[in-house]
Amino acid sequence: MRIQALTEEYTEQFRGLRLQALRDTPEAFGSSYEEESQLSATQFIQKFAALRTAIIDNFILGAFDESNRLVGVVGLYPEPKKKTQHKANVVGMYVAPEARNQSVGRLLLEELIARASRLERIRKLNLAVVSTNIAAKRLYLSLGFQVYGVERDALKVGDTFYDEDLMALMLNK
Repeated sequence: MRIQALTEEYTEQFRGLRLQALRDTPEAFGSSYEEESQLSATQFIQKFAALRTAIIDNFILGAFDESNRLVGVVGLYPEPKKKTQHKANVVGMYVAPEARNQSVGRLLLEELIARASRLERIRKLNLAVVSTNIAAKRLYLSLGFQVYGVERDALKVGDTFYDEDLMALMLNK
């Protein structure tokens, strides 16, 4: 398994995995498959490029299997404002079903934490996870994240509301 930061050359693979994630686990993301699948390839490339360059020190990591296929992703987006720039958000975490139970998520998060720790201004990582996603919560807890709150009815998919656990990890600085 190879973990690396995604660049524009991986946009099509990222788009495919992102749409799969939105279709397979709609309750795990603020965006929807319906919204993002409507973007043309050009629009998606522009959005991907903008995400990667909008904030200093942000990145999207990808996990690639032996055949160089993208099977997992996670992003880091530091807060841009002066008073909150010591925090960063962990977003878009997804591992394709065929790559689960192979430590892909752990490898992605360990690399994200290592990279975030090298960023001088980042002291705290925040994330939100659907409260019923026990496997993801277990992974986050094992890496040192702690629950600090719950947002009731954080997401609505169809007629169903989902709560999110708010979690944070203080970096050793």
